[in-house]
Amino acid sequence: MSTRFTKVLRMLSILSLVVLFAATTPLEAQKRVLIEQHTGAWCGWCPDGSYRVSEVLKEFPDQIIGVKWHNGDAMTLSPLQGQLAQSFGITGYPQGLVDRTVYSGAMALDRGAWRGAAIARLNAPPIFELDVEYSYNATTEMITATITAEVLTNDPRQFAFNVYIMEDRVSGPNNNQWNQQNYLSNRPGFENNPYYKQPSVIVGYEHMSVVRHAFGGAYGDIQKFQKSVKAGETYSQTFSFKKAADWKPQDLYVVGLVQAFVVNGTSLTDGSIVNAIEVGKVMPAFAKLETDLEYTMMTLGQDFSHTIVVSNPQDFEIEVDLSIDATESNYPSNWAPTLSKTKVILPAKGNTEVLVNLNAPAGKPDFATFNVKAMPVSKNGLKVMATNTEFNILTDNTKHIIFGLNPNSELFKSALAMNADYGQKIVYMPLPTSKIDAALNAYQAGNFEFIHITSSYNTRGLFSTNWAEATLIRNYLKSAVNAGKKILLSSELDMHITFNTTDGSADAKAFFGNTLGIGYAGNPLQLVQTNSQGQITGYLYADVQGVSGDPIGDGLNFSVNKSAGTAANKRLYFAENLTASGSATPILNYTQTGGIAGVKSQVGSSRIVYLSFNFEAADDQIKSKLATEIMDWLFGEPSGTAPAMTLSTQELDFGTVNKGEFETKSFTLRNVGNAPLTFTKIELENNAEGTFTITEGGSLASLGEGGTRIIEVKFSPDNVETTANYTANLKIQSNDPNTPNATITLEGVGFNPSSVDEVVSVDGLFSMSVEPNPVNTVSTFNYTINGAAAQFINIKMIDASGRTIQQIVKESLAPGTFNAEINAGNLTSGTYYIMAEINGVTTQMSVVVVK
Repeated sequence: MSTRFTKVLRMLSILSLVVLFAATTPLEAQKRVLIEQHTGAWCGWCPDGSYRVSEVLKEFPDQIIGVKWHNGDAMTLSPLQGQLAQSFGITGYPQGLVDRTVYSGAMALDRGAWRGAAIARLNAPPIFELDVEYSYNATTEMITATITAEVLTNDPRQFAFNVYIMEDRVSGPNNNQWNQQNYLSNRPGFENNPYYKQPSVIVGYEHMSVVRHAFGGAYGDIQKFQKSVKAGETYSQTFSFKKAADWKPQDLYVVGLVQAFVVNGTSLTDGSIVNAIEVGKVMPAFAKLETDLEYTMMTLGQDFSHTIVVSNPQDFEIEVDLSIDATESNYPSNWAPTLSKTKVILPAKGNTEVLVNLNAPAGKPDFATFNVKAMPVSKNGLKVMATNTEFNILTDNTKHIIFGLNPNSELFKSALAMNADYGQKIVYMPLPTSKIDAALNAYQAGNFEFIHITSSYNTRGLFSTNWAEATLIRNYLKSAVNAGKKILLSSELDMHITFNTTDGSADAKAFFGNTLGIGYAGNPLQLVQTNSQGQITGYLYADVQGVSGDPIGDGLNFSVNKSAGTAANKRLYFAENLTASGSATPILNYTQTGGIAGVKSQVGSSRIVYLSFNFEAADDQIKSKLATEIMDWLFGEPSGTAPAMTLSTQELDFGTVNKGEFETKSFTLRNVGNAPLTFTKIELENNAEGTFTITEGGSLASLGEGGTRIIEVKFSPDNVETTANYTANLKIQSNDPNTPNATITLEGVGFNPSSVDEVVSVDGLFSMSVEPNPVNTVSTFNYTINGAAAQFINIKMIDASGRTIQQIVKESLAPGTFNAEINAGNLTSGTYYIMAEINGVTTQMSVVVVK
């Protein structure tokens, strides 16, 4: 594997039995980022953390280093792991630290944030150029590491050295201290994860990148560094430690690092890692496989070729065997894929192109996944590892598609297998959450007539939140509605999340509530029984009855979660009680609660069915009839003509605006119906202060079929004295028969900068100011202690909920004038407060963050 350092393994002599690893001086400085994963053999979600780190390391092999601190198992390094967890806020597993720095407002990060945080840190200055020499003496079993740091940039902070002894392929006896728990085993949504096919308990698991010893402890050793470093200086430190009996020398290596060691009293205020280096890790040789298009389309009956680039990232030649991995591929038996090359010899850093050729016969619509495998040939004891890449093909005659976020949604296709109208048209396409962006961009909604998407308990939030994936799905559904497509949706919890939790996005409320007319009532139905430890001990069921006279529901009576043939992985944990308004009407009700179990909605020429339970849990004997009734209504003739109004959002948040300034926001109003949309009112209500003004679109009289219009609103808090929150409503009345009245909520914060110059305590013993205020990234906090004696002072910055954002100072200080830095780089816009307590008197001042 290529690195900016050349790692050299030398056998110094047979007699000395010493192995030395060295990193030679690079041509230029390189920043390397350290991901510290906190994990444990007992932690069932931790294999996904390991997989995510391994993918990042493959993507950035020379720039990112991964290590694992174990908790609660035989590999736990106590008390260091506990110290790190307490100091940096590790509260769950797997969580991780990326250079021990803050990312998106947090330092302890869940695994989904590790990649983004690491990429962001690559842009940080390295401060030091690092070099490590590492040796192991087999006679004395002593491990010695010398780390050297050349200063590249002046920096006033205190720094510390640290070197971790690492070990790969760590395993132990057959017990819960070593065997890895694996919650990903056969879990929907993780089909592309290598742990999906692994058992729920992996016996004999080989743990990788395990921290065995930290020479500098949890926070590093400062003794070799001056408090302030200057460019051109060089610092060095040597550490020694005797190998433990169960460590395997051939699997040991080291990670060296320099970390900040900035304290305020007894509190570590900056322990960030500024640069790191990995030395001695023996990486197996591999070939890198790349494809430009993960998802593509093909015309049946025509020759098709797809290009795979095979490259050699090593500094030496490799021979590679190529094949189509039949166990990981899934394609029709009458498709015959071949490779243009099955063996290639790649020089160091070389690459070549290989074609996957396909001559698929004409036939019914279909979807296929092809997995190409590359295995280097082992020569002279060379360690090798296989790599894979895959691409997916959808035939371009596909008009009915199921996007399989929930693998069980394929049962909808199975239920229609014998239906002459629909059975041969529907294509099921597995869709891992990690591939949502690529797949939806490749297969636009305009290609299809029918779209089915299900969000299960394991993928909850993919309809309802502000996650990037959820936004992509909603935008896809909006385009499908605007194009008049037929849509089937279902979820266990997403309407609950949308309308009943803080995670629900305004965009989801606007789409499901305003556009589709779907709402939520009460709490979800719990369909599982659990013990005191939260383990599932049984399943409950809910009876469903169709709405009399409804074209879908009339005459339907069945249960969900009751069928004896329903396997545990096809049962539901929850179901939702819906409401229907506007264009939505009930089709199914729960008999126990009287709540709505399913609705149908017509928006223009688009028809939508939403079920609050997932199809796989319905009684087996009813599945075919339920699926047929849904499809018959979706593809039935639209009833009449009418306008239909949709709004792009339900709220506009203007953030914080200074007195004398203004901010504008806009939303899109659209007529997705099949008749003109006319307006009788577009005006502001509850706007007593007059801070909000409609600047564009307020005089709109009508929109033709398919028409859109931007409505723009200005927020100008001209009369604010200090800081104030402002709200108003923008009301829209129209001839939309389903939604004649719509409301947009307006919110903004007004701030008067001149009102926060200096604040003095009531007893006159303390004063403080912040410059600049408002702040964008960094401000200076100045404070003065008066009087004759030292005082204990506690100063912190809190948010509007009272949560501490930054502990500024907490110690006894003599009278004088002091300052500290306020870092607002990771804070969102809004008003925060500095609380200063001295001599029993609390003084407060506002700090406004403006982005």
